[in-house]
Amino acid sequence: MESPTGDQIQGSVHLSSVASDEEARVVAAKLANYYLDRISFLHGSSIESHEILRSVLMPIALQPGAVVQLHTGDLLIFGQQADLIVGLDATSLKAEMERPAASGENFFGMYRSALQSASPVEQFMHLYQILLLFFNDRQADVDDYIRREEPGVSETSHPLFAGATETVYSRLRNEFGHVRAGVDVRNTKLEMANQLGGLTTLTKRAIELQP
Repeated sequence: MESPTGDQIQGSVHLSSVASDEEARVVAAKLANYYLDRISFLHGSSIESHEILRSVLMPIALQPGAVVQLHTGDLLIFGQQADLIVGLDATSLKAEMERPAASGENFFGMYRSALQSASPVEQFMHLYQILLLFFNDRQADVDDYIRREEPGVSETSHPLFAGATETVYSRLRNEFGHVRAGVDVRNTKLEMANQLGGLTTLTKRAIELQP
């Protein structure tokens, strides 16, 4: 893998034996997504979907009695637009790509998808949805997690439950997703953009805590 321009990622997948061009593309796409998801998660970078630019497959001579023509070759994978990642050298990237699967790696693709969101509001809602997934769709449990990870987080009274409070992240999610008296959704959207960094950090940490 390399990034010639700093905002695009290119990589090649080398194949020793595949039955068809279609199989080669499926294998290459799966590997590309796996590693692009990992880069996106480790560096908080938004990386768009990959595209196969070029493939070079060479047939392997059929052995006596063989019924499938095997091929060998390589495919050039283009990682599309990516947020600039500064200071990542080839040695560090190689080490990151070769390390064993990390805790929560099954959710790296979901995190990358959230970072691809078109707007801060969409990204905020997507990230909060990931937290709900980890805490059985219970806001109270999400807020308990947020309080543990971000002591002193801003909280306000819950409008529906006397004596209960909700964190700023839950309040904003509810203001945007539900009708609440006295709420100007334009202000909510601005505040969501301001709080996005904190929610991104909390979601990343929640993924790292998954088995």
